[in-house]
Amino acid sequence: MKQSMNWTGRGFYLRLGLVAASFAALTGCARFSEVTSRIPVMTLQMDARYMNGTDYQKALMLYEKGLLLEARSKAREVAGDDAEWRDASRLITSINSVLITIAREHKELGETYDRAGIYEKAAYEYRQSLKYNPLNAKLSRRVAEFDAAVKEGRRPESFVSSLNPALAAPQKKPVAIAQPAPKQKEKLPDTAPENKADTHYTRGKTYLEAEEYARAEEEFTLALSFVPDYLNAREMRDISVKERKKAVETHLRNGISYFQDEEMELAIKEWETVLRFDPNNDDAKDYKYRAEIILERLRNIRGQQAGELGKPL
Repeated sequence: MKQSMNWTGRGFYLRLGLVAASFAALTGCARFSEVTSRIPVMTLQMDARYMNGTDYQKALMLYEKGLLLEARSKAREVAGDDAEWRDASRLITSINSVLITIAREHKELGETYDRAGIYEKAAYEYRQSLKYNPLNAKLSRRVAEFDAAVKEGRRPESFVSSLNPALAAPQKKPVAIAQPAPKQKEKLPDTAPENKADTHYTRGKTYLEAEEYARAEEEFTLALSFVPDYLNAREMRDISVKERKKAVETHLRNGISYFQDEEMELAIKEWETVLRFDPNNDDAKDYKYRAEIILERLRNIRGQQAGELGKPL
């Protein structure tokens, strides 16, 4: 009777172990292996309860520790004529349901990376999906195609279009950022062009010092429109253009780096800076849009996993 008590009323703890494993798998990606490495199966097998337990009891212990694949494998060893076979079958069904959900989330996250052209991340997420659902033949073929592209030293084509033609349809583009109307060249008396050129030149220098490169470029251009050779306005305009391009490249590159490290909020801030310097930068718009999709998806995953903690087994 005492032994039976050890294996009953454990629903909350089993659910907690399952949620911990699935949360790590969904949100930690590569770090899921770190979770399992801290609770190796060989160490668990040395536990006296594990050694003396039935196959079903061993499956429950593995399940408790978040070792879902190992728990399912052990539960399948319960014979059909065993008194615990029905309980083992329910456990297998529960594990399969969670594994399918995990596989789907990895696949969808991989497709999002794929659309953004981050193929290494996409391939990793696809492989994680196949780890939990190896029966997805289309995904297996796509990973094989990616491996072939890497081996041949070429950039792979988009994965998603062949996985599902519907996904190849053009995505909804982010709303274009409103831009100020171009300034109209003022009509001035013929005797005052130098005064107007000086005004715009001075403004240009002020904007340049404030790192408002686009506005500085505009002011120097206006100065040159009044007096084509006014002071060093042409040189200052060229400096503004050069500094603006340099800032755009730097912040765009920083955003991509944060994106690849899954720091979506930092990536979005970098691309917003790019758009401040260059409102028409399509790369920044596109990356920002995709990062916002990924950030929203990750928030949804975390919310779903947090909600699982309160559910009964």
